[in-house]
Amino acid sequence: MYCCCAWILLCAPVRAGAQPFSLAQCLALAMEQSPQTQRNRQVLERSLLQLQAQRSPFAPRLQLNMMLPSYGESRQLVDNLALTTRVRDEQTQLQYQGNLELSQRVRSLGLFTLSSQSRFTDFSSNRQAPYRDYTGDLVFDYSQNLFAQAPEEVALVRAELDLAGARLNFSRNQLLLEAQVTQTYYTLVRVQSQLDIDRQTLERARVSLDLARRKVEVGFLDETEALRLEVDMFQAEASYNQTQNNIERARDRLREVLGLGWDQSLEVEGLAGEGFQKYPVSMEKAVAVGLSRRLDLQAFQLNAENQRLNLRSVRSQTGPTATLNATVGLRGQGDQLSDVHQRLERNQWGMNIRVNAPLIDGGERRSQVRQQELALEQLQTDQESLRQNAVLQIRDAVNSLKSAEREIELRQAALVVAEKTYAREQQRFDLGLSKSQDILTAQGQLTNARTQTLNARIDYYLRIEDLRLATMADLSDLVEVH
Repeated sequence: MYCCCAWILLCAPVRAGAQPFSLAQCLALAMEQSPQTQRNRQVLERSLLQLQAQRSPFAPRLQLNMMLPSYGESRQLVDNLALTTRVRDEQTQLQYQGNLELSQRVRSLGLFTLSSQSRFTDFSSNRQAPYRDYTGDLVFDYSQNLFAQAPEEVALVRAELDLAGARLNFSRNQLLLEAQVTQTYYTLVRVQSQLDIDRQTLERARVSLDLARRKVEVGFLDETEALRLEVDMFQAEASYNQTQNNIERARDRLREVLGLGWDQSLEVEGLAGEGFQKYPVSMEKAVAVGLSRRLDLQAFQLNAENQRLNLRSVRSQTGPTATLNATVGLRGQGDQLSDVHQRLERNQWGMNIRVNAPLIDGGERRSQVRQQELALEQLQTDQESLRQNAVLQIRDAVNSLKSAEREIELRQAALVVAEKTYAREQQRFDLGLSKSQDILTAQGQLTNARTQTLNARIDYYLRIEDLRLATMADLSDLVEVH
């Protein structure tokens, strides 16, 4: 879903008066093009390339070596014992040679190698009969470590674990990015909504000041009261201007997180309505689901598996080793090329097991093995501690969400009281039954009530994101089903 939304946003031209972005659209855009997403993908791609490099020894390998041609002449005087004299020896030799080798390493089975060598020799001499020789060899070799995994297999398993860990880190970093986008998005929503509150406060201050000035003109109100209302209006204007600056600052921050240019238009949707949706989250279900989906716990399990691999590797490297080698060879040879396959027969075969066992090492093996065992035990202890911290985080997130729900209800009730109080004080001030300080107090209480209600609603949505980050699950998976 995020990718489809991001593709639509990237393809759509940016224009003035464009529709404001929703939170889902901002998340889609961030998951597609933000700098953090690019870095996360680069790290994941690097781990994938490392795995491909470690898989290369297990891919078929074909190698060709050729010598085309090899020609040599020799002329020399040699002793002839029978004639007790020296004779001249002249030789020429022309040779072609090629070697084709196919090798394949199979996990848990060993290394298989099939090599084919062909050679052609044309020899002539003034003292020997000239000849032509065609030779073809077909050799099959096999090698396997008996007591331990081959180093190539260990490196491959480690690369697979590293890739699995990189994928978990990628998913976790994307969740952290989601939380960052949500936080930045609602920061902008908060200051935009605060601007509406400040605008209404400024309008009320101007209305009260106009009324006070008219009362001063007819002598119904002391000039000091009007001056107090004028100061309040100036303060409301200053708050309004400061909130406008905060909006631009929050908008620039959101552009940075989303990977947008500073000159690109960016508007976000405000809070819809006055209500909010309650989620009856089950504490037991949240803890159970969270422990099964927490990516940091899964990453810790991978670290423990990697440490077990290190322990097995150290035990095999410092303990006795045995290598099985087997060879079977076929050869065909003759004066004609057809003799090679017609006279092909087994000319060699054999096997051996090479054992290397350290007898006295001064306790080096025991020390290295114990170090790895202690490292594994420490990981297991840390894993249990991490699990307990995860439970505490999940419980705290659930409790915070429930507290945020109650806070909204409390602030909405307080807002109703503040609105009624301000309406009553405004009416009394219009009739001249109260002073400017009374209307200022009611107006300040109303502004605070609206601001606190806004903050309570924003905090509620942020607590929802905190719970998602703590459990790494959708909210629908944590709700009690009756």
